[in-house]
Amino acid sequence: MAETQTEAAAPQQGNQFPPLDATTFVPQLFWLAVAFTLLYVGLERMALPAIERVIRDRRKRIRGDLDAAQRLRKEADAALKAYEKAMADARAQANTIASEAHAAIKAEADQQRAAVDAELARAVEAAEAQIADAKKRAIAGVRAVAVEVAGAIVEKVLHERPSATDLSRVVDDELRAA
Repeated sequence: MAETQTEAAAPQQGNQFPPLDATTFVPQLFWLAVAFTLLYVGLERMALPAIERVIRDRRKRIRGDLDAAQRLRKEADAALKAYEKAMADARAQANTIASEAHAAIKAEADQQRAAVDAELARAVEAAEAQIADAKKRAIAGVRAVAVEVAGAIVEKVLHERPSATDLSRVVDDELRAA
């Protein structure tokens, strides 16, 4: 009878789930501590420095991209200021030409007034044509710079260059809105 009880007890011990067997807790905890320590040391010495390096490089690249975008924006602002100055100079020149022509007209006799008025009208039209031409050239220059700057910014931020037609369309929409 004693043999039957020990034989019956032996299969129960053999059928017990090993991680839940109280006799193997200490070795399991030891190997858990060893595995955890090896994993921790491996992560600390290999994976974490690599991740830190990638993050540091990414921060540098983003900082560089932002600096480049700011520099390009300053260049675009400078181009716009130059355009506005050119427009103001052209207007001042046109006003000077108109004032001089008007003073000359007043000095003329009444019989020459009609001829001088026609000459003044031609001078104003020529000045306006020059202004319009200068404006078109300046806008074309600003537009080309704006398309290039927008493309560079989008490429730096998204790492992908949009098509020239998309860039042109967006810049044209913004120039019309302004």
